[in-house]
Amino acid sequence: MFGAIGLAHQQDEKSEVTRALSAALRQDGFPGLPGLGFRSRQGSSGGSSGSNRNASATPVYCVTVYLDGSIYTNETSTASMDDDVVQAAVNEVLASSVDEGVLDDYGLFYRVEEGLTGSRIAFADRTSYLENVVWFYVRLLGMWALLMLFVFLITLFLARLVTRPVSQAWETQQQFIADASHELKTPLTVIMADTSILAQDPSKTVAEQQQWVDSISAEAERMQQLTEGMLTLAQADAGVDMSQLMSRVDLSELVEMSLLQFEAVAFERGLVIEDEIEPGLVLTGDAVRLEGLLKTLLENACKYSPKPGTISVRLARAKHNAAQLSVRNAGDPIP
Repeated sequence: MFGAIGLAHQQDEKSEVTRALSAALRQDGFPGLPGLGFRSRQGSSGGSSGSNRNASATPVYCVTVYLDGSIYTNETSTASMDDDVVQAAVNEVLASSVDEGVLDDYGLFYRVEEGLTGSRIAFADRTSYLENVVWFYVRLLGMWALLMLFVFLITLFLARLVTRPVSQAWETQQQFIADASHELKTPLTVIMADTSILAQDPSKTVAEQQQWVDSISAEAERMQQLTEGMLTLAQADAGVDMSQLMSRVDLSELVEMSLLQFEAVAFERGLVIEDEIEPGLVLTGDAVRLEGLLKTLLENACKYSPKPGTISVRLARAKHNAAQLSVRNAGDPIP
């Protein structure tokens, strides 16, 4: 598009020069040649034209060449030329059979009209034409560069807008991997330590080292729960249909059973669990994972409560036929 605009402007500049040459040849002011009916070499009629008078600001140098070879400079010329250049340019034009064209050796446009007593020749400087064309192309190139910069910035903005969810998903995945590694590190460390203790005294019976065996078993079960949880998250992110795992669950009964399991743990740590459980709250869900969720909440509450302290557990019916479970404890908030 920009190239087409440039070529069109270049053609307009060329047409302007041609109009200027034609207008200069048809102006009055050539002595001794009134009304002689000058015509171009292609046969177009000449004569003065008031409508073309001073039609262009392009500097033009006009001469009349008589049949005897003498050259007369038109007093209405708007440009000046060296006499030697004029003589050489006139000779080259007269030797040519074309009534208009370019003299590359002199950097001139020319146009010729012939009459009964001689010829009229108009010259225009080609340098100014080239400067105008080049300057227009430079400005056009600057506009093109600004447009390309604008397009680049818009493209960059849209690209970042489109890739932002991908970047956020990648960051979430990295955080998930870091959290999973942290969670798996603790049971692995315990298992390795207990295994090392068992290996130190192989002569002892299993009953004598039952506490280490139980510890390994408990940590292995914890790792299994962690991996199952990660598998659930991965399936959810992948869009796997989890509806086959859902069933009718009595959430009130599930919470009460979980509290019974943690009452002893809380008592050993100097904590008291206060509960307010609304009975008969039944919902559709995954009983195994709901139980795991309850255990996680209660474990964290016991672990981060100041001793002595109180843990408050409340289950009640909420709006829109939903159930709301809250587990509260004292102490500093977890970042």
